[in-house]
Amino acid sequence: MGKVRKRKQRRRFAIGQMSEPYSSAVERASEDDRAWFEQHPDASQRIRGYMAGEFGEIVPPLDHRILVQQIQPGVRSRSIVSPNIAEMAERGLAIIDPVTEKLKQGVNMFK
Repeated sequence: MGKVRKRKQRRRFAIGQMSEPYSSAVERASEDDRAWFEQHPDASQRIRGYMAGEFGEIVPPLDHRILVQQIQPGVRSRSIVSPNIAEMAERGLAIIDPVTEKLKQGVNMFK
C-alpha cells in the first residue's frame, strides 16, 4: 500500500479534518509507531510517552502514557492510559480495548 493511500486512510479513520500543527504531530507519532512495530514484528502493543499535539488539543496528564495497539500491519490504535494500565502493559500483560478488538475481528467501527 502506498504512502498516500495510508495517509488517506489514517485521515479518514483517525484525524479527519485536523489542521496544523496537529496533523503534522499525528504524522510524526504514526511514523514513529510504524517504525517501532517494524523493528518489533512480534509485538502487538507498545507503551510510549505522549508526543505533543498527537491528540489535537487534548493533552493527557503528565503521568499518563500512550498505549499503541497494532490491529494489523499498518493499522494501529492509540489510547491515553493511566499509570497503572501502562505498568501492566509494560510487564507484558495484554490490554483489552473493546474498539481495537472489534477492529481485529474485521468490524468496521467507522461507518
